[in-house]
Amino acid sequence: MTGSARIYQALLFGKNVRLMQSIPGMLVRAGFEVDVIASRPLPIWPGKSVRLHYVPGASALLPAALDAIQKPYDLVIPADDATIGLILGADIPDALKLKLLPVCGVEHFSHLYSKIRLAQAMHAHRINSPAFRVAHHPDDLADCGRALGYPLLVKVDASGAGEGVYECRTEDELKQLSAAPISFPVLVQEKIEGQLLDLSGFYQAGQLVHFGYATIQATVSGPFGPSSMRRYRQLSEVAAEVFDELQTIGHALGLNGFSNLGCLLSQRDGKRYYFEADTRPIIWSDYTKYIGNDLALAIRNYFQSGTTLRHPVPRNTDYPATMHMVCPQRMPVHQLLLNWHQSWKWFHREGLGFMTRKLALKLFDVLPTSRRVFPDRLLH
Repeated sequence: MTGSARIYQALLFGKNVRLMQSIPGMLVRAGFEVDVIASRPLPIWPGKSVRLHYVPGASALLPAALDAIQKPYDLVIPADDATIGLILGADIPDALKLKLLPVCGVEHFSHLYSKIRLAQAMHAHRINSPAFRVAHHPDDLADCGRALGYPLLVKVDASGAGEGVYECRTEDELKQLSAAPISFPVLVQEKIEGQLLDLSGFYQAGQLVHFGYATIQATVSGPFGPSSMRRYRQLSEVAAEVFDELQTIGHALGLNGFSNLGCLLSQRDGKRYYFEADTRPIIWSDYTKYIGNDLALAIRNYFQSGTTLRHPVPRNTDYPATMHMVCPQRMPVHQLLLNWHQSWKWFHREGLGFMTRKLALKLFDVLPTSRRVFPDRLLH
């Protein structure tokens, strides 16, 4: 595709698009008009290039999306794992599912919304990833522990945001987990000790268009939860083998959109072990512009001229080589009030309303009952 005058069309839809408030603005900067379908109010500022469409509950999302794709969109983005699972389980033809899902072909459906299938796909394509076993029944867990050794991780097959992940350091802990009310089958995976990295990117037709290189410095809701603090590195400072690994993953998994790629830089052998490839945008997706590697520019260049990402990437001298960044939406209220880590500077325009509401609700919680006036106005 060529020609800079064309306006491209994107569809963003899902249950949790409220967490993606920066994505429509980023796509507008990339040269898109954006339709957003949501089942709840969103902290997004509409305009002539962003059109908001609300549906009455999550059950109405798929019919609305199917109706929307009668229009020829250049980019279709399911915003969360639950929506991807909804599409996969729907009684509709695979051809329609393919129009809504961020992969290149129906042969890649199996690894979407399934940790087990993802681990199997990475192993089949010889992508460096943690050793694993599949436990189909609680009685299988002991055999998995003996095969993998300890510590290990037990992961519910379909879950997100760190939920359904259990660390077992001993055989006794694994036995206790076998009695827990979790759904089987589960993925049992070797626990790699090392630095947690996020290499989330954007692909088209299996080709790498963009990614960010971030070390995770803090998380919320436990060690397996979403990250609240990161240190980003300019792509000019990233080794060529990382680019090669990400390109291999894109081709192997047939990625065709956003991909939330997680890996561990092992302290044992210095290799990267990939364990996550959720096919959706994340709240951090637009942060790479602050380090001089703008996702919007990369997407625009791809759609205008087919440009993909290759090593080496020139250093952007207008920005530092590395930068500490925070996600204020995931920080405790007292840290926001005190502006820890300069958290206020990281609010997008759409996030200011979120901060005001969060602080107001916290103040409402600590007020004596007699002073709690107009609660409904604080909640809406």
